[in-house]
Amino acid sequence: GAFWTTVKGVEVFSPNLKVLAPLKLEIDVTQQTQTIVASAVDIKFSLQHLAEFEVLRDRLVDWYRQCRHRLPGGGGGEVPLVWAVPRWSLMVTEGVAEDTSAGLLLTGTGGGTATTGTLQVSGNLLQDLQTTLIENWEVGWAGGEIHTGPATLTLRAEHLRMTRLFIAAVTRAIPPVDPDEPASQGVPWSFRQATIRVLCPGDLEVRMVAASLRVTAESLECPVFDVMVGVADGGAKLVTKDLHAVYNDHGITVRGGVFGVDLDTGMEVLKIPEVVWSLLRTDEAPWDTGTRVVLVKLQSHPHLEGRAATIVSWDEAQGKWRVRIDGSSVDNFVLPGNLELNAAPWKLSLEVPRAVELAATEKFLSEVVGHVKVLDRVMKEAAIETYVFAERPFGLKIQGGVIRAVAGTARRLGIRTGSTVIAVGDERHAGVELATCPLPLTLLTYYSSDGQEVTMGWQIGAIQVTAKSLSAVKDGVRVALGESHLEFQESARETWGPGPMSGLINEIRSPYLATLVKRMPWLLASLQLDPQ
Repeated sequence: GAFWTTVKGVEVFSPNLKVLAPLKLEIDVTQQTQTIVASAVDIKFSLQHLAEFEVLRDRLVDWYRQCRHRLPGGGGGEVPLVWAVPRWSLMVTEGVAEDTSAGLLLTGTGGGTATTGTLQVSGNLLQDLQTTLIENWEVGWAGGEIHTGPATLTLRAEHLRMTRLFIAAVTRAIPPVDPDEPASQGVPWSFRQATIRVLCPGDLEVRMVAASLRVTAESLECPVFDVMVGVADGGAKLVTKDLHAVYNDHGITVRGGVFGVDLDTGMEVLKIPEVVWSLLRTDEAPWDTGTRVVLVKLQSHPHLEGRAATIVSWDEAQGKWRVRIDGSSVDNFVLPGNLELNAAPWKLSLEVPRAVELAATEKFLSEVVGHVKVLDRVMKEAAIETYVFAERPFGLKIQGGVIRAVAGTARRLGIRTGSTVIAVGDERHAGVELATCPLPLTLLTYYSSDGQEVTMGWQIGAIQVTAKSLSAVKDGVRVALGESHLEFQESARETWGPGPMSGLINEIRSPYLATLVKRMPWLLASLQLDPQ
């Protein structure tokens, strides 16, 4: 039950993991206050060693939790606990820890009590220290809720992928909540205002602004959320009002209004007063001949882990499913516990209670399509995943630049079958000899959901649309070149699939395109859509 009144200094490090976390603590305990001062906290780890860092972090957190209840103020006693960190830094790098060619550096200060606190955060990319990602962002917590001041995140499109990976790593680096404190589960976040600026090729800028955003473990609320896309002062702005989303393991439901603005003229070009949509997992579909499945938890056959297969029949005598693995000419007998549905059934629901209004020039629509094409390339680049292998990746099979099989270390890292190899190390090519290539091996891969098998039903209510084709503004007056009123009929289907995502999208949109071909050919031309 005793505790130290003063700890001159504690240094924790793990050089074999290439993770360094030096801590220097001074603890002063008096009858009035209990103060913990960390003169400097510097933590550095790499994406490659994130799992090892988490092990070290959890040990430190457990040690703190054990000590906390032995200190006068730590267990909720009368003596208050006050802490301060005059300087802290967190560096996340790609590859080995010493390599700082690509990385994220967060710095700041912090202080508070046992139940409240504040952090000041600034961040830069090590690749481009001249570009400040975020500056003097204030994050505080009190009353069981985390609240933040205004923040602006600015980055170039070519840095989007690495920033996404680093932020995900930082999130994983945050200590887990205390299981002994139920109130800490699902702590809400409130953002006074959050802005994200992405600078894209061709002087294109994307800006997302959320005001009074509140996020919990199961819901999101935001009175106004703006997305602006354009060059200089021109372009388009999409505004979502009264956004409310509810989500859990079974899916998501979203409600809100959507409005579009032509930034060149300030005119409203799109008005959807209310839209409600949901994507929910339905009851598990019955397993039968032809059902698509995935092999899992194969301890004795790890080379088959993650392989897709088709159910042939049920063998009552063995109590196993007879399946045909893709690419194989023979059948295998597999226990039910070693199979999962390859395409879990979902149900899409969409309702637009009030009429949709569209009024735009063909020039504006054409420009928006051009912006979207640029963004599509940017988002694909940002979605590229990085995987580092310190040892030979047995169980990973690559043919023609496409990952055909995943097992062992590759599966634990999260590599997905069907991914395309984009780069090997710093070279943008897909050729690699896994048996002889130098180590460590870095692979960059891209996974497209177009070929992913899905099973889905949908219920889309009737949608009324009023669309006007406008000329450019002349002398402050807009002239309508054409106006159309139409109603898209209700669309419903109990079950579709399993099949590729691209096939599902074509199936859903076909009747809408057919209606547009008949009633609004000018809109298809402006949006550069192929009716086929």
